Amino acid sequence: IALAMVMAMCTFTACGSNETADLSEQSLMIFSGAGLADPVQEIADTFAEQTGCTPEIVFGPTGQLIAQIQTTESGDLLIAGAVDELANMAEGEVTESVEMVKHIPVLIAQKDNPKGITSVKDLADKEVMLADPETTPIGKIAIKIFEKNGIIDSIDVVANTTTAPLALTAVAEGNADAAIVWKENASKNENVTIVDAPEMKNFIKVVPAASLSYSENEEARIAFVEFMTGEDGMAIWAKYGYEAVDAE
Repeated sequence: IALAMVMAMCTFTACGSNETADLSEQSLMIFSGAGLADPVQEIADTFAEQTGCTPEIVFGPTGQLIAQIQTTESGDLLIAGAVDELANMAEGEVTESVEMVKHIPVLIAQKDNPKGITSVKDLADKEVMLADPETTPIGKIAIKIFEKNGIIDSIDVVANTTTAPLALTAVAEGNADAAIVWKENASKNENVTIVDAPEMKNFIKVVPAASLSYSENEEARIAFVEFMTGEDGMAIWAKYGYEAVDAE
């Protein structure tokens, strides 16, 4: 996955200040989990409209993004699929982490649920599509869910996909009976059924915006984080089905 620079050619009014910060000579390098692409891209586009910035963002599996950050020792911001993923960063690489929205995993089946799946345990002997547990937060969560429900050795994993949206697509196209994906991805796809499985509620995660020690653009980075977590940014998160971390 190639690195991309988010050029912040803009001005931004800082919270609590009447002064406008001039960011015209600053740039940002931002990494974001692939499953967050829709809201993060719209937030970036809206930020551009309101400030004059023209951001471009690198999307990919969180594990691969972290490896890139560590290899190149560069980057300003990581928007990870779950706070847990930040544990894979070396000590001191994350200088600040802001918790933004809930990331809710759901169990999905094919449209109209032809196999009659009603719980995670029903996945025993079913064909399951799995997002890569080595590089994706949702894949790691799925493995934990299977282990907790005692079916890790009885499910039939058809294949591992690089992202959660690809696992969802496989089920939607009839290439697997079920998968565990993020709610916001599944809720807008008419070709899958979200199974009401209460046990999934124990695995809700939180999406963080993690500032990196390699950042050379503190002022622009802070402005973008403030926008993501401000009124306009949170309205976009909500549009795509995300809930604020303090929502009941």
